[in-house]
Amino acid sequence: HTTHRTISFYHILKRHIYVFFLCLQDKHYLCIMASDSPEQNLTQYFSLCNDFIHAARLRDGNVLIHCLAGMSRSVTVAVAYIMSVTPLTWREALKVVRAGRAVANPNLGFQRQLQEFETYKLVEERRRLKERYPSLALADRDLSECRVMLDSYQTMLNQRTICEGKCSMGRQCPTGNYFTILYLKRPCFISRRSF
Repeated sequence: HTTHRTISFYHILKRHIYVFFLCLQDKHYLCIMASDSPEQNLTQYFSLCNDFIHAARLRDGNVLIHCLAGMSRSVTVAVAYIMSVTPLTWREALKVVRAGRAVANPNLGFQRQLQEFETYKLVEERRRLKERYPSLALADRDLSECRVMLDSYQTMLNQRTICEGKCSMGRQCPTGNYFTILYLKRPCFISRRSF
């Protein structure tokens, strides 16, 4: 029996809190109230989320990290976790996530936070996790799986089935597979295959 754990983000809209999941009694939840805004500080939650994810994984549990669109907040938390348990940089960790979810694209504020986390806090977070969870049970497997995902990402780039997520606002993606939505504050990549 595998225990599923969820990190869920509340989405705040017009002063109302909308919850986009059904709480199940046999599941464990960590809910973070955070908006998808470049000004939102997600860094303050990285250690809490890392503990939640890592503890579940050490008990052979699966973790679902989700937000409204699965593009920015949840991706940022996943990237921070991957960085914390592997030697990968934030850009490499984002490629790992994008290999499995092509629309993964943290807003510019979250990207800046990931860069700052890497520069100023990552060494300490890695040390903290190793002290709290001394088992290296996941380390080799995590790095191996990340390498496979990085290879997969590069293959998809070469085959032009994915782009690097740097398309100009309002322009068609050079791969022809995605288009950007103008009304958002950042490019939002929508697969043409979904139409």
